[in-house]
Amino acid sequence: MYIIRSNKLKATLITSGYLAIFAIGWADYKSGLELGFSIFYLLPIIIITWATNMWIGIPASLLSAIIWSTADRLGGHVYSYEWIPYWNAFVRFGFYIIITITLSRLKEGMRQRSLLYEELEEAYNELKKAEEDLELKAKELVRSNVELEQFAYVAAHDLRYPLVTIGGYINMLKRKYKDKLDEEAMELISTASRGVYRMETLIKGLLSYARLESKVREFELTDMNENFRIALSNLQDLINESNAEITCDPLTSVMADDVQMVQVFQNLVGNAIRFVNADKERPRIHVSVKKSDEECVFSIMDNGIGIGAEHFERIFGLFQRIKGAGENTGTGIGLAICKKIVELHGGRIWVESEPGKGSVLYFTIPAAKHPEVAA
Repeated sequence: MYIIRSNKLKATLITSGYLAIFAIGWADYKSGLELGFSIFYLLPIIIITWATNMWIGIPASLLSAIIWSTADRLGGHVYSYEWIPYWNAFVRFGFYIIITITLSRLKEGMRQRSLLYEELEEAYNELKKAEEDLELKAKELVRSNVELEQFAYVAAHDLRYPLVTIGGYINMLKRKYKDKLDEEAMELISTASRGVYRMETLIKGLLSYARLESKVREFELTDMNENFRIALSNLQDLINESNAEITCDPLTSVMADDVQMVQVFQNLVGNAIRFVNADKERPRIHVSVKKSDEECVFSIMDNGIGIGAEHFERIFGLFQRIKGAGENTGTGIGLAICKKIVELHGGRIWVESEPGKGSVLYFTIPAAKHPEVAA
């Protein structure tokens, strides 16, 4: 059904409706059909009500009942009781009112539905536009990330060659002229050599970070106990040097890239060893896991120097370092690598810590949906 919005059309229909009421009354009077014409009064009432509202339709209903009753009387219809014409007029008025109210409710319902449809259509168009914008931005972000990774890889790769050359010349100077240079000169050469070594370490870390996504293999059921053992083997020199005490509860198996899981353990345990005040106590590190149906939560607890809450998010960014035991430690890439690996596996990583009270680093990996290997 059509909802009328034009004011000019509404005025025309209202005028036509009232004229039709009088015309039908005149035809009713002239024809002498009496009751047969009562239904025809509904048409103009419907037109008027639909063009306006219930409060305009009610006077039209009342006018129709009056004109019908007048036509009935003027037509010479005689009733056995004098109150019957009034009763008939009242019944018809009630009938017309019911039709008017019902029609008004129907019209209002349709108007509300029409408005709701328009709002839904507008919301759908906005959502579609937002989805298109989001898809475009996602494509741009992917392209930008690829370009940034390629740039980081190329830049880091190209930087290694001049750095290796500089390091080689510094070592040559140290070997060739160590007997001819004084203590201050040798200290300057040693400082330069340490700077070259640190720069090389940073470049290797940047290359490793840039190649993470391209190096992800298809996930397989991997034993985290074995990954942890390999990580400790890679850290053996650091463990011996620091006299670190490392304990581990039985771990579990997860669907993951085992090489990258070794990298995560190696970085997290290595950080835990480095950030201990060695003048006060030996590093003590404990690794454990809590399993649920949805995920496995691995934790690495240490007795290190701790981290302030204001650094909890920052430490997982690239080149973000904290100071440990009075000296600058680490490259600021290890935790960023761990974060990226964990997120590539569908997990998350966070830290709980207080300065001077050690830290607990947590990371999650979705639980394996296949029977586990020995854990």
